[in-house]
Amino acid sequence: MRMQMRGDMKLETIIVLFGIALQTYAGPGTAPIVSVSPLNNFAVPNAYQQRLIDEQTGAWQQQQAEIAAEKAAEQKAAQEAAYKADYDAAVEKLTTARNDATKALDDKYDPDIANLQSHLFSLKQKLFQLESQRGEAERVNAHLRAKQLFTPKDPWRSLDGHVYNAKDENWLQFVGTILEVKPNGILVRGEFGPPLEASFGEREFFVANFPIELYPMADGEVFTSNMCLVAHLNEKSSIYQYTNTTIDLRVNTVRKLDYGRIVTSPPPDLVQKWSNLVIVGDSNPALTTQIEDNQKLQNADETQLSFFKDQLSKTLDMVNEDYLAKVQEVPAILAKIAKTKQDEKKRLVQDRVLKFNQDAADRGDAYGLLRMGERYRDAEGVPKDLTKSRAYFTKAIAAGSTSADAELKALPTN
Repeated sequence: MRMQMRGDMKLETIIVLFGIALQTYAGPGTAPIVSVSPLNNFAVPNAYQQRLIDEQTGAWQQQQAEIAAEKAAEQKAAQEAAYKADYDAAVEKLTTARNDATKALDDKYDPDIANLQSHLFSLKQKLFQLESQRGEAERVNAHLRAKQLFTPKDPWRSLDGHVYNAKDENWLQFVGTILEVKPNGILVRGEFGPPLEASFGEREFFVANFPIELYPMADGEVFTSNMCLVAHLNEKSSIYQYTNTTIDLRVNTVRKLDYGRIVTSPPPDLVQKWSNLVIVGDSNPALTTQIEDNQKLQNADETQLSFFKDQLSKTLDMVNEDYLAKVQEVPAILAKIAKTKQDEKKRLVQDRVLKFNQDAADRGDAYGLLRMGERYRDAEGVPKDLTKSRAYFTKAIAAGSTSADAELKALPTN
């Protein structure tokens, strides 16, 4: 009913304003171009005037609609820009917090990780050196073992009235091509030196007492390393001279090795002595212990390093997950803030309207009294109180309100 009253008042106001305008437009001394409504004594426009009114009203409404649309678009753009700015600021704040947390974690774990990595690098370098040393030691030991296990052909020899093992000092392995077989030995072009060692270089040399009858050889045949032939070198009496009868009859001087006499039954004590030799093994206990200790230290460092890296990774993941979750919450938080602001703005407006109505009612204004009666009836901005509502409606009727009587009659008794 109240809305109907307001609509009637608005229509009446528009008709009065257009009536005045049309009365003035007719000019002084002319007959009025409007008629009078028998219902309310207001001027009523004729058909032509009504068409003008409708056209002006339509134009005005279109203009107002365009203005409203422009303002709505501007307001929407402003709201979107403000929202984006708020969103960017919130995300930037979260990003800064995430970066600060990440840096704090890096500052916490990086020194320990760097120290462990540096120590590991040093241990690995040391291990490389130790393994190189062990490899070299094993190579040397393998060579020594090979020399110890080397078995010369005819291992026992008699020389200058003494029996020797052909692996003893100054017994040298020889290889080469036979130049000439002589009654007391053979002339060879080749090399000689300690068994399984580098030779003293290629040359001509003479092997005295070589058992040619046991090992028949001819000129041009070759002694190979697989034959394991050795002979004794006495540097004080190791010279042999011969005349080259095939070319220039020149006398040549070469080194002489002595094969000695083959002994098949060496003295038992000598056999026992050479049987008790300890063969060099592959192991090097000192280096092995150092390598094992180094590997234990590396394992401990790697375990600790893995722990620190795992802790750092897990914590960083938690920081990032929290960051992403909070970023996803930003729109909802901004919407909540916006709603809170909107509700507060709406409340302030309602409070102002309530104060306006209350002040008007306090002055005895019919409309103010009517509105306060409605407010207490509907609990609009004030607690519901039908007694106060009835009192305000009664005062509004007394103040001349045409709507308060109907509102009062429709008011519940309880």
